[in-house]
Amino acid sequence: MKKLKLVIIPLAIVILAVAWYARYTSLNQFYDSLDNCETLTCSTGEFVSFGEDEINYHIQADGYLICVNGVKVVDFAEVCPDIEGNTPEKLALVDITLKNVGSDAEGVPLAELRLYGIDELLFLDYDALDRLNPVLQGNSGITLSTNTEYRLTLPYGLYKANFSHGTWNSLDRYDLFLQLTAYPTRKIIVLQ
Repeated sequence: MKKLKLVIIPLAIVILAVAWYARYTSLNQFYDSLDNCETLTCSTGEFVSFGEDEINYHIQADGYLICVNGVKVVDFAEVCPDIEGNTPEKLALVDITLKNVGSDAEGVPLAELRLYGIDELLFLDYDALDRLNPVLQGNSGITLSTNTEYRLTLPYGLYKANFSHGTWNSLDRYDLFLQLTAYPTRKIIVLQ
């Protein structure tokens, strides 16, 4: 009986491990099949077309191009010294140029352009957006006339509590990516 237990217990553990691995693999394959979009990675300094891809929830900006001119990290107080409260300690300022090359779309919803790092999703700071882009007049999107372009600064909030000490002290080297579209082609611009 003792020998039987010595064989059955390890065999049961092996069978459970194989079953767990099979289920784990099948679930990952299932979720990968749901995200069946292609990813196109672009660089700073090049114009990228939104094309017929969806920015988010059936929102398109076909006929618009975007170019990221650069990014820099600054203290929030430099941009909005008179605003207090629950404000981010720093801002990632993404300098972009938008160009309309024949679009009949309603415009580009700036709030839907996602900035993220390796482990952090960053959101637009609307106080700084208004301050840096008075032309928007409080809107979080922009519409351009055909064959025109405009330069804007998109400020994304950086909260110290969301980063490790090492990452916070080296934000100028933190990998940042701007996602333009989500489906069927996920277009991303590598910022730094």
